[in-house]
Amino acid sequence: MSFRNRWLSLFSSIPARLFQLVGQNARSRKSPSRRFATEALEHRTLLTAYVVNTLVDDVSSDGFVSLREAIQAANSNSAFGDASAGSGSGALDTITFDPDLFLAGPATIVLDGQLNITDDLNLTGPGASLLTLDANNNSRIFYANGLLQTNGTLETTISGLTMTGGAQSTAGAIWQDEGTLTLNEVRITGNRASNDSGGIFNNGGTLNINRSTIDGNSTFGSGGGIRIADSGTATIVNSTISGNSAATFGGGIDAGLAQSLTVVNSTITGNRTDSNDGGGSNAGGGIRGAVTLFNTIVAGNFRGSGTVANDIFGAADTGSTANIIGDANSAGGLANGTNMNIVGVGGTGVRDINTILDTVLENNGGQTPTHSLVFGSPAIDAGDDSRATVDGETTSTPLTTDQRGFGRFEIGDLYPFVDIGSVEGIADDYGDDFAHAFPVATRNLTGGLQYYGDQDWFSIPMIAGVTYVMTVRVQDGLDSVIELYEPDGSTFIDMSDDAPGLGLGSELSFVAPTSETYYLLIRGLGDASVGPYTLEVNAPLDDVISFDPVTGQWRIGISDGDTFTNSVASTWSTSVGFETYTGDFNGDGLTDI
Repeated sequence: MSFRNRWLSLFSSIPARLFQLVGQNARSRKSPSRRFATEALEHRTLLTAYVVNTLVDDVSSDGFVSLREAIQAANSNSAFGDASAGSGSGALDTITFDPDLFLAGPATIVLDGQLNITDDLNLTGPGASLLTLDANNNSRIFYANGLLQTNGTLETTISGLTMTGGAQSTAGAIWQDEGTLTLNEVRITGNRASNDSGGIFNNGGTLNINRSTIDGNSTFGSGGGIRIADSGTATIVNSTISGNSAATFGGGIDAGLAQSLTVVNSTITGNRTDSNDGGGSNAGGGIRGAVTLFNTIVAGNFRGSGTVANDIFGAADTGSTANIIGDANSAGGLANGTNMNIVGVGGTGVRDINTILDTVLENNGGQTPTHSLVFGSPAIDAGDDSRATVDGETTSTPLTTDQRGFGRFEIGDLYPFVDIGSVEGIADDYGDDFAHAFPVATRNLTGGLQYYGDQDWFSIPMIAGVTYVMTVRVQDGLDSVIELYEPDGSTFIDMSDDAPGLGLGSELSFVAPTSETYYLLIRGLGDASVGPYTLEVNAPLDDVISFDPVTGQWRIGISDGDTFTNSVASTWSTSVGFETYTGDFNGDGLTDI
């Protein structure tokens, strides 16, 4: 029996067809022999992925990998502390953080000195609202040293964290020497420098900032938030530069020695140059230097410690498109109405920042704080869609979100055009149907019908037998209609349009037959009816009179609808005459006694 047949007999349960195929492809002994070919494989370096699992900044061998240990191991390509060796020069190692570090909420790593980056690195945090690196005003936070690599090719990406408490003579938070530094969804806040660059110093490198906030940084020199020098370049997209200050030039950004600065769909506001009132040529509250702007707000910036408006000191590229510059006298040469730019008020004076955006930097969604657009802002729908790209070039990849991560091309006011600034105006502040109704108790709130056909739904929990009054007060041409629906959200109860004394406003009074949640719809009368409104939901309380046997006082409580706003108390005396009164004493339509 041949070797092949013996083999088959041992595995007779295997389908014969399989072996037929094997036999068909078997080579005859008479077939010419072939040498095995050899081929050199492509050289590949396995990248090292570090997971930081401690919030303590140390390098002891304690069984935990600290951030400092991971960075040092990636730099040196050798084990350091509890971190294994990096993957070799020029390879992009990654550092992430153990999610268990944030089970109890946001966490902070207090740094024991500067973190040096000398080899390619991708550092990814859990989110700027979850992880903070705090230098405790003792050192700079990061030094990305591209000078140690051939031709300054260092590539550093930092994402998803906050940097604060940095303090140094130059660059409170980050010093970048050549190479490429990319910042994604980070916040750089509360850092300072005695010479230059309160936040970031880009020294001859390429700086990319995306969906980030640079705020509250300061310097006694130039570049409160960012300074670009030695022919460095910077591209800032979907970001906010706010509340930074410099004693000399560039409260927000100093690009006086930059090769190029491009800012796309960003907001630069509340920054201050010449913060110590040094005078002279110190200027550029928002930006100092040449800049190209697309879909960007540069407004509400100042020169000196007072309220003198100063937005741009330098020349804005003539191709800059669809921007809002608050101060016509410091607009970088941009003209109102040219290339869709809005400058001052009709090209002169200073536009009130409060008519553009909310000056409070706060959480409006996403990982970093932003300035929301106010209702009716000139920024809404005023951008150039073709320039809303990753670098402002019309042929580049379009932006899909704003800084917060919300859709970039939303219907803000009337049309689905991109808004100017780092955030889109709220397309629809409340639910479009009863299934997504916004819950409201007995209180006031503001809203707006922001585009043709917009409607807002509210859910109102009601108590049986209580009278509820729902009032909509309007302005700016909105002709409101309100409709009340049963708890099923579809059975119509009542409606109101143009209530007496409210102009184009509306008002409904309703006694709830059962203790359930009812639904209120606010819409405009006609497709062209848009504008802001105030909704008031009140459940009036009856005025009351009562006798306190302990003090011997009678008390009258007068209701304002939800609470008793004032009362009258007096001790009963039998030595005086009395008369009996009934009726409504304060004119609110309710019987007091």
